[in-house]
Amino acid sequence: MSDILVITQELINDVDRTINYFTVSDLRRKNKFIYQYLSDFYLKQKIPFDKVIQFLRNIQQNEASFTILLENLYLCTMVIQQSSDSRKLLIQLMQSLAERLTQTQKQIFFDNFDEEVLWECGFVQQDTFSQRKRKINTDKNFFQNKFWSMKDENEGYSKLMVEILDAAKHTDIYDEEIKQRIENIIHLIGYFDLDPDRVVDIIIQSWTEYPCSLSYVKILKQFKCISVCQFLGKRFESIVQTLSNNNNISILMTKMANSAQVMQTDQKIPDHKLIIITATALKYKLFELGNIWKYLQPNDQDFSKIFEDLAEDSYKFYKSFDQVMQVEELRDSRNNNDQSEKLKKDLFGQQLYNQKLWLMQGLIHINAFNIFQELYKSFEGIVDFTIFLPIKRTLADLIDWMIDPLHEQQFNKTLFKSRSREQKKFIYDPNCTTAFQIKQLEVIDEDAISILNEILSIFSPYIGEYPLVFHKLCKVLIQSQNPDVQPLILDHLIPALQSGECLPIVIELWKYLGQLDFRKRFDCYSKWKDLHQFSTINQTIRAAQLTKEHIRSFFNKIDKDNKDKMMVKFAKLSHNQPMIVMNVLRRNRLEIPDNNSVIVHTLGLATPLSLDILQFIMIQWLCDFNDESKVRDKDIECRYWFKNIAQFIASVLRKYYTIDMQGLFAYLIDVFSTDQSNPSISKNESIIKPEILILRELIEKMTGIVHIEDLTPQQIQALAGGRYIQLETTSQTNEFRRSRKSSSALEQFFWSQTINSQRILNQNNQEEVVSLAFLMLVVLCQQRSRFILNYHNQNLKPLVALYDNFTCSINQLTKCLLFQTDKPTHYAQLFPENPLERMVIDFKLPFEIAFHIVRYSYKSLYNMSEEEFQEEVDNIKNIYDKIDPKIMCINPDINNQQVPQLPLICHTYVKDILWTIINPELFTIFWLLSLDNIYVPQAIYDQQLKWLQENINKNPDTKDRQSKQHQKAFDKLQNELDNNKKRQEQFDKCLRDKKHVFSFKEADQAKENYHIKFAQCLSQVCLLPRILIDPAEAIYCAKFVQKMLKIGKPRYTYTFYVPKEIIYFTFTYLQCATEEEASNLSIFMQQLIIPYANWNDETKFKNDLRNYFDTSIEGYDREKQYIIQNIFFKMAQFIRILKNNETQVRNALIFLKRVQDIFPPTQQMAEYIKIYLQDVEKDYGHIQDIKTQIKNFHIEDKINTLPVYAPKNTNTAHESKKQAPNQEKMKSVGKGADGEHEEYNHKEHSEERRNQNNKTDGRQVPKKKKSHDKDRPLKRLDKS
Repeated sequence: MSDILVITQELINDVDRTINYFTVSDLRRKNKFIYQYLSDFYLKQKIPFDKVIQFLRNIQQNEASFTILLENLYLCTMVIQQSSDSRKLLIQLMQSLAERLTQTQKQIFFDNFDEEVLWECGFVQQDTFSQRKRKINTDKNFFQNKFWSMKDENEGYSKLMVEILDAAKHTDIYDEEIKQRIENIIHLIGYFDLDPDRVVDIIIQSWTEYPCSLSYVKILKQFKCISVCQFLGKRFESIVQTLSNNNNISILMTKMANSAQVMQTDQKIPDHKLIIITATALKYKLFELGNIWKYLQPNDQDFSKIFEDLAEDSYKFYKSFDQVMQVEELRDSRNNNDQSEKLKKDLFGQQLYNQKLWLMQGLIHINAFNIFQELYKSFEGIVDFTIFLPIKRTLADLIDWMIDPLHEQQFNKTLFKSRSREQKKFIYDPNCTTAFQIKQLEVIDEDAISILNEILSIFSPYIGEYPLVFHKLCKVLIQSQNPDVQPLILDHLIPALQSGECLPIVIELWKYLGQLDFRKRFDCYSKWKDLHQFSTINQTIRAAQLTKEHIRSFFNKIDKDNKDKMMVKFAKLSHNQPMIVMNVLRRNRLEIPDNNSVIVHTLGLATPLSLDILQFIMIQWLCDFNDESKVRDKDIECRYWFKNIAQFIASVLRKYYTIDMQGLFAYLIDVFSTDQSNPSISKNESIIKPEILILRELIEKMTGIVHIEDLTPQQIQALAGGRYIQLETTSQTNEFRRSRKSSSALEQFFWSQTINSQRILNQNNQEEVVSLAFLMLVVLCQQRSRFILNYHNQNLKPLVALYDNFTCSINQLTKCLLFQTDKPTHYAQLFPENPLERMVIDFKLPFEIAFHIVRYSYKSLYNMSEEEFQEEVDNIKNIYDKIDPKIMCINPDINNQQVPQLPLICHTYVKDILWTIINPELFTIFWLLSLDNIYVPQAIYDQQLKWLQENINKNPDTKDRQSKQHQKAFDKLQNELDNNKKRQEQFDKCLRDKKHVFSFKEADQAKENYHIKFAQCLSQVCLLPRILIDPAEAIYCAKFVQKMLKIGKPRYTYTFYVPKEIIYFTFTYLQCATEEEASNLSIFMQQLIIPYANWNDETKFKNDLRNYFDTSIEGYDREKQYIIQNIFFKMAQFIRILKNNETQVRNALIFLKRVQDIFPPTQQMAEYIKIYLQDVEKDYGHIQDIKTQIKNFHIEDKINTLPVYAPKNTNTAHESKKQAPNQEKMKSVGKGADGEHEEYNHKEHSEERRNQNNKTDGRQVPKKKKSHDKDRPLKRLDKS
């Protein structure tokens, strides 16, 4: 330390001396001295600045000392803080020292200090120093000599190229020789010090020339993935740059912006091989998708304006299409601006030259579907392949390649062209575990269905553009018989029809679809319709818009003259776009008057799929309207548009009867169904069921059986005959003949297709399968019963019309079913076991309606053995006994003045005495028989046969078409007449064999008022319920009474007493009957009093009694008087009181019109009726139709033509009533007369003679019998 102080003092005193002259020889001591000199003396300002400079200049002359000086200066810069005074002195010292340094010393000086110190001293510029430093570092550390391998400037690259090109020969990645190639390449890189990145670039360049060689995958796995991505990305960028320089992209942009249709291209891009190797690298996990995705071009922003225009153009189509497809009441409240923005987003980046889309196509091409699917899902469903054909084409080739083995197995001979070239594109690598690969299918199993579902969820909107692949896929899936393929077909293939045009595909799909239940089909159609409404795919939107424009133009041009020509055009439009075409048809054309026939004809070439979709659209449209909107206000009359729809549906099903009608009938059943646990109708509930019009129109059109409301007397009599006489008398033969195909289709529909189609819950809550026809009849009857049980809560007038409408529909449907079959066993197939009990007890249907439906399913009476007959008697009696009158009877509201007290059809009192009055066997026979069993209208047959024979004789040409038809009709009628006669003879014989059933016991006839109780029970339990159903039933009831009296041969007075009492009990129902029921009642009473119609002609009168009742009388005057006063006059009295309300007036007028040929029989009764009509006209003349009916009677003109028969005074009348109609000797004639019967009549006549001599005997029957003739009917009526 002492030495340093000495030297320092010397330096201070003599600045000319340098450190070299000091005796200090140790280097360490020198270093320490200089540092302390600078820090302790200079920086603390103990030594002047000029002396320090002089000292340092002396030191720099020696290189070793200069180095030590720089080291100490560096230490000072590290120790002294910035922005201090010492720091400033140090910087000043360094700047002065640097000015006098040599160039070499400056270099050494700069190398010893940090960048910050040099910046402070001002030796370098801060902005350029960093760049120069990087450049210097790069030149220093990374500089390499570059060699051109093709000129053999470096031997290593030449050898490398040999190894790389030789590796291209090995296409299998798992080839063992590749390992040797990889070792050679690595050794070459190390031996010749080759650049690894340059080697990667060379390998990629070679791979682009041989993209199918997988050996490069294993080679590139030895290098960094970042290097591989960088070189691939640079290649993508360079291609885009090349296209930009040549203005190719601007040309593509212009084409896309100006294109009005979808752009299609099949040309390969320049970087096609680059796409393939990039996709292969992704498949084998050389790098992740995100590493290469950022390099793919072009930038979406460069094309934003193009796709904004394209999105706006597509949205215009979408908006117009949305207006066509959506129903006004169910319009979606989407915001137009939001939808436009969504479409812009959907179409953003969807350009023709898009490397990202090409990469997706390449992933499919090299069988890496999972990566493609992952990439597709990353777009969140917004990608649209409409303008990018390569992806669509590749997906089509993939499906074709997948299913080709299956297609060859199932179809040896095929029209499809060989696609071996395409099939070679897709290679399945069984050893690849880095990607999910699709392989060719050998069987359609769960895995195959899952794969196809994934592919079709992307490709189904476009598969229609490739009809061969589409058809091939349909055939393979359908032929597989695997039920799990159903979602594929319904969710993907059916909606895919809209994307192309191929009729064979539609037919192939319908073969499968037509076998499914209508519920599954309709569910598929519903999803298809929603797909149309909310689709954002350009191709779907534009195809829909184009179809809509064509169909509108079609409807503007079609008329009756060009309907055949336009039929072909309509078929082409509807084959692949049935949802749009049929929807436009429904919305715009079906409400136009007189348009149904043209439209129905236009559907002639439509496929079954199109017709089924039309049915679905019609049903869905009907569901959108409530019942009140289908009818006029405050009326049950359907609106015109609904009538037009009903006629259109019926016309379509008649002409195209192969349509599956289950959907329509299921809709009708659902409309008519009621909740039996709560049969009441609330005031807010709609009772209007306008869909009944559809059912009636359907039956009339398809069967040719039209319901005629106002039947002529001829037509009424023809109801007793077979189907042909009924058709001939109603002029429906030609219509029935034209409907035979649709009628047969309806038969097949009821008996084959829907025999076990409806599932219901029985009383035990167990599922049961029934036929559609049975269920339809049940719901119609239940709805009809609801009208009866709830009439006091509703407006009466529409309720009455609805009740008649449903009754006619039940009759019409039953008649339709009966016309389809002639065998009871065949008809019985429609019903479950013991159908009568099921309908009456389980479904709570009226007994008479249930029997009316199932009657023809019973075995014919003459074919029944005695045991079978007795079994049926017990069964029917037990069923009737189970009926609860509280549930089945009519319970009128006594406070309702519009409707009088109704006669109860199943009254408790009647049930209590029923089996003591009426034999159960008689009850069973009455319900089992029908009109054609007991009566044949011989006169009507003869008249019609005569007319046909005359027409045949006028035109004897056997080749004439009309003559042939007349001859066929003649033969059918003659054959039908002969069969009916034979059948009637068999029934007559059977009934005669059961004569004991019809016979009245003498003990019963001796009871007081027995005939009244008998007539009451027979009327309320048997006659009246059956009369109200149908005109044929009304005639049957009258004929049955006559047949019963004829076979039973009771006392001769019963010939007059029983019909009279029956008239009394049935006539009262006119007070509350509907118009149809009043007409039926009138027909019944007309037929019942026909035997007494010739009361004014003794000969005819006796002949009529003999013919109808097998009874002969010798007297005449008393019988005539009895008939006039107790039958005809009482009827007139009944008519006089039917004026309390409009319903009674209408029913009275219906009765008078129906029996006008028989009633009124005398001038006095005509005067009664005249007064009645005058009173009615006075009270109800403001109702136009009532006033018109009154005028049409011409009662004043009729009075003068009638005989005069003055009724006796009241006392005389009562005395005459107490006398029997014929007190003279009478005898019974006919085939049934025998000794026993004559003895019975003799005994009866003896009793009558004893009665005339006023002999009093407690056992005398006539005296008790006479008490019945008091004025009871009027008194009963007054009570009600």
